[in-house]
Amino acid sequence: MGLGEAQGVRWALIVSSLFGLIAFVLFWLARKTIREDMVS
Repeated sequence: MGLGEAQGVRWALIVSSLFGLIAFVLFWLARKTIREDMVS
């Protein structure tokens, strides 16, 4: 694409977004046990 030095920023944003998405999915999957742990 010819972004030059901005290419690193682009990849940093992509990678950090993927980590955020993975964290969201893991918290979503754990929502039931988190709710049970808070009650007990």
